[in-house]
Amino acid sequence: MFTRFFTVSVLVLTLIACQSNEESSSTMPTAEPETAVSTEAQPAESTTDSPDTPTFTATAEPIPADTVIPATNTPMPTPTAAPLMLETLDGPIEVQPLLPVSYDELLDTNIETGEWTEAEGIIILLQSFVGEVDSNMLPEVIESSSTPIVRRAADIANNPDTNAEDAAEIERLLDILVPTTETLDQLSIPASEASAKPNGVFKTAVQADACADLSTKGYKAKNLEGITCFLYEEAQLEGHKYRVYYPNEWKDDEAKRELINAALFALTDSASVYGKLAKIEDVNLVFSYADGGTALASQAYFDLDSACPITLFANKNQGSMDVFKQTIAHEVFHCVQDWNFTTSPYASHKWWLEGSAEYFSNVVYPTVNDEHRFLDSFNRNSVDKTLMEMSYHNFVFFQYMANRIGDQGLISLLKTMSATGGPSAHAAHLADYPDMDGMFQDFVVSFLSEGVADTGGSSIKPAQIAIKPIQTISEEGENEFHTKPFVATRYGIKYVKEKRFLLEGNEDGNGRYSTVLKELRRTKTAWSDLPEEIRSKCDDAVLYVLATTNVKEDFAYTINVTEMEKAECDPCLLGSWDIEPNSFEAFIMGIMAETPDMPAGFYVEIAGHNYLKFHENGELTTLRENLQISMGITGQPGVISTINGHGSGMYTADGEIMTVTNLVQTVDSVIVTTADGQVVTTLSGNTANVSFFGNSTTLQTGEDINSDAGPVSATGNYICTEETLEIEKPEGTALFLRVEEIPPTPVPTPSP
Repeated sequence: MFTRFFTVSVLVLTLIACQSNEESSSTMPTAEPETAVSTEAQPAESTTDSPDTPTFTATAEPIPADTVIPATNTPMPTPTAAPLMLETLDGPIEVQPLLPVSYDELLDTNIETGEWTEAEGIIILLQSFVGEVDSNMLPEVIESSSTPIVRRAADIANNPDTNAEDAAEIERLLDILVPTTETLDQLSIPASEASAKPNGVFKTAVQADACADLSTKGYKAKNLEGITCFLYEEAQLEGHKYRVYYPNEWKDDEAKRELINAALFALTDSASVYGKLAKIEDVNLVFSYADGGTALASQAYFDLDSACPITLFANKNQGSMDVFKQTIAHEVFHCVQDWNFTTSPYASHKWWLEGSAEYFSNVVYPTVNDEHRFLDSFNRNSVDKTLMEMSYHNFVFFQYMANRIGDQGLISLLKTMSATGGPSAHAAHLADYPDMDGMFQDFVVSFLSEGVADTGGSSIKPAQIAIKPIQTISEEGENEFHTKPFVATRYGIKYVKEKRFLLEGNEDGNGRYSTVLKELRRTKTAWSDLPEEIRSKCDDAVLYVLATTNVKEDFAYTINVTEMEKAECDPCLLGSWDIEPNSFEAFIMGIMAETPDMPAGFYVEIAGHNYLKFHENGELTTLRENLQISMGITGQPGVISTINGHGSGMYTADGEIMTVTNLVQTVDSVIVTTADGQVVTTLSGNTANVSFFGNSTTLQTGEDINSDAGPVSATGNYICTEETLEIEKPEGTALFLRVEEIPPTPVPTPSP
């Protein structure tokens, strides 16, 4: 029995020496399924932590988060367009064309195609908002706010180059959409004064008709003096007034009461959060008599000495109450922008106006995540477009910046940047922000890997990463990858199969770059500088992701393939591997379990090293370095066999099956000791003298210690990944860990 224990320790070494394992350049760990962030509305949480509680002049009951706001006018669905092929890291996929992100983008598209002039398009859109043009004839957009068009309309109406007739028509339409504070004061009374009056407050049908005319004739209509068209609820916070105006016939409508309460809470929630960051004053939110068409809300330029005007169109107030409230928070932040930043002309500032308003609305309601609607638009557009060529899409960039520099830091940046001029000046100012080149590169890598952390705790990342067309590298020479300032440029780089590439990248210039094997891209720490060597797979090409950015000038990153040669299969195996002790212990125990009369309480413990090394020329070498196999029975003294040896042979592998031939193992020394260090036996000559548990025996080794034990050939299945190699044999599976590879260079960490 004792002889068998010792024989097993030698037998196991022979078995293990025939094992194999593979390396990362072939089969990589399978990435977890990628899940897009959820854009489904979740229960909102108030972020108000101010000791000041808003004072309401009317009772406002909390609204259930899942309440759906009724709609009375649903736009016609946009006809389904022909699908497109989108280039992604997983290959081309079929997708539907993106909807215009806003009415502003729709306007610019039609201007570019020559269908509209700017003034003509603005007039058509404004007419659709007031019901003079069938808004259902317009294409669907992602963001239905009319703020961009209302602001551009004011800009063009005040432009001296605008046709006088067009300017007058624009002013007429704006007057229907945007009431002044003075007009609202004239046409409204507090809701508390109307509480005792049943069936509204109109004295005559003529007065009711006059209020209805606001939707067609505007707030400058004559004969309105003394007529009450609106009631209002008011809340006060930090000395400022936040009012919600609504048509007086809503007074006894319970469904409308829910809208009014939700709007009032959204105003005070927003004021409480924004008031800690920047100047904020009075806000008037008006439920308009105008139809609104497909528009939901708008916020317009205003006299900074007056209350900021926000208009809501009740016909389009559909969706959850949480989304409705985040929409109001977005519009309130436009008020904050007007009070604190330079915001005119709209076209010059929209890239940050809308992106930052989307982000800060998420600060007010962090778990609603309505801003995630624009994730797909950012993913697809940011491959080629600069931040300054987008708008609502940029919410994810401002989320990243706030994560890095804080909300107050972002407010300060927007204030100084907005005052510098237009998009080009904004870009130059942003580029000069401390470590912006490093932060922008880190932003892109974050977006492509683990995602950008959302205020509500989720991660903002797309399910499929859009990229420039994949570039294939199949020969020696230079390959250039271009980027422009503030473009989140990313490429797929395919290295053809069965090749070994020696690479170098240009380190000159102001650009940043980082690369990673596609399967590892979700692990941010795996991103690094260009590896000096890349080995493709035997049966397929290998795909890397390259993110390259610059913030000040056009940049070209060059990958120079200095040498390319055919690689021996399987490239994954190349390098050195060491036995994983727990795996080896289980392997031996599996063998012992098959032997008769194995005593109860038998145990095995492993220490030291048992290396395998797979060479490019097909040679397999082994090394046992102080490999210790401790065996015994629980509660009794055990023995420790310390083994040193080496070996060499040949191997072939195709990714699944490995064949080892002519493996010759040489035992250099074996010393067996008790747990307290007493030598039990040493191996020498053809015999070993063994003293085990008080019994002595002589073991015939069959070979001299300094001679070869005889060639071994074996075939078995294996699984090789970047870090592990599993070799399957009838006796069990042995696990090896990679101990030699070309280490990646860590991703440069931008300074705080």
